[in-house]
Amino acid sequence: PVAGSRLPEDGCWAVELSDRTMKPLADHVMGGNKIAPGMFYVEMALEAVGLPCTLTNVEFKSMCKIPAAASEGEAPTTVLLSVRPSEGVD
Repeated sequence: PVAGSRLPEDGCWAVELSDRTMKPLADHVMGGNKIAPGMFYVEMALEAVGLPCTLTNVEFKSMCKIPAAASEGEAPTTVLLSVRPSEGVD
């Protein structure tokens, strides 16, 4: 599971993302940048929904760099994820 918090809106999840909060991802590097792997977002979606579900049509349009908050004294980036059921699905 991805440590974070459920927001008051149904299907919303927030995670603070930095090299300090995501130490296990420190070795996930692409092009010299630490990035959040796709599974990070899948885990966020599962946490946001809070029950077993099937994810379909998952698309990653760009990579999310993990900011160096701890080393530069900057605040972590907050990643928000909102999921909703497909049309016609109850």
